[in-house]
Amino acid sequence: MPVIVQDKKFTAAGEIDYQLDVMSAAVGWFGDTLLTNGALYPEHAAPRGWLRLRLLNGCNARSLNFATSDKRPLYVVASDGGLLAEPVKVDELPVLMGNALRCWWTPATVNLSIW
Repeated sequence: MPVIVQDKKFTAAGEIDYQLDVMSAAVGWFGDTLLTNGALYPEHAAPRGWLRLRLLNGCNARSLNFATSDKRPLYVVASDGGLLAEPVKVDELPVLMGNALRCWWTPATVNLSIW
């Protein structure tokens, strides 16, 4: 299941406000709202058991740190460089801009968040 996280800034009319200025060109553009798969607070009904997630940091300049709301571990199985020799258990998963990691996760209940 792809999980694409981006930060965006919106105008009062709800349109994306992407005004590039000298400072943004120098250090990168930061939004004030996080979207997942293009939506605010999305939900997905997944079957019970292990989920294979593809976590992609789609932010322009912001690094992200993924963790689960129930503190259950993620098991990283691949990066942009390919499959790992064996799964790596992590409690938090930092992902830099434009990078993707593939991991396995088994939620304890159906209503949990990855953030």
